[in-house]
Amino acid sequence: MIIKLKYTCLHICLIILFLASGCIHKNSDKTDKTDNTDDSAIELPRIKFISSSNETITIPKFSQYTNIKDKKSDFFTFIRDYVITENDRIAHLRATVMALKEKPADSLTSEEIEWLDTLKLTYKINEETTGEALFTLIDKRLRPVPESLALAQAALESAWGTSRFALEGYNYFGQWCFDKGCGIVPAARAGGLKHEIAVFKSPQHAVAAYIRNINSHKAFKSVRDIRYQLAKNKKPITGTALAEGLIKYSEEGEHYINKVKKMIAFNNLESKILTQTSTSKNSSTSSNASTNANSVQ
Repeated sequence: MIIKLKYTCLHICLIILFLASGCIHKNSDKTDKTDNTDDSAIELPRIKFISSSNETITIPKFSQYTNIKDKKSDFFTFIRDYVITENDRIAHLRATVMALKEKPADSLTSEEIEWLDTLKLTYKINEETTGEALFTLIDKRLRPVPESLALAQAALESAWGTSRFALEGYNYFGQWCFDKGCGIVPAARAGGLKHEIAVFKSPQHAVAAYIRNINSHKAFKSVRDIRYQLAKNKKPITGTALAEGLIKYSEEGEHYINKVKKMIAFNNLESKILTQTSTSKNSSTSSNASTNANSVQ
């Protein structure tokens, strides 16, 4: 009887040890999972604009307007909606970059590093640029474009939305492309030239490409420098001010700059639109375009 009791106690002890070891194992699994979770990971937005395949695009028939005032008003409203959307997206990207800047460099996840590398490629920043130098360059490039500037250029480049390239390719900013078949061959293209007028999937794609071009192409460094200095000095960032940097946007040079500034002034675009200031951190035909500068990037 004593022997049986001893065996029974031994069995009970073994069962308790087995169950206890199982609990310890489960708890260690939970601990491991918790340790592998990066609570500081930042949500990374898509860098380039991607539209929905179900997107419905409604384009006003600007060529049929008889009232010039209504035509201009509706055109500005039409383009402005897309500019606001893209500028908001740029502000979101910028906010993400600023959040990453606050993290210690050795704490960035592989996904965050890859995201920054893609951003560098998109905005034409040398892949070897890192650290403070990288964030300084991004600070200059990843900023909104004033609505007044975008509206004035769209009106000039697309003849108020009535040009062949606006109608057939949603090209409102006279942007070129250089691969054969990439766009529309202009009838007045001079012999020996191979550029085409870029075709976009939607007006939003066109606006996104235009703003990315302003923010990344070496020809528009002056635009970005003007914008950055205004922001540093806490002054309004206006289309009129940034137009001074568009010397290479068109073969017309200074004349083109004056046309943009006159378009802004005559249509009172600066006063109609809330100017962007540095206080928010989150925040004609295509034949006139320059072959090197005004191309799809």
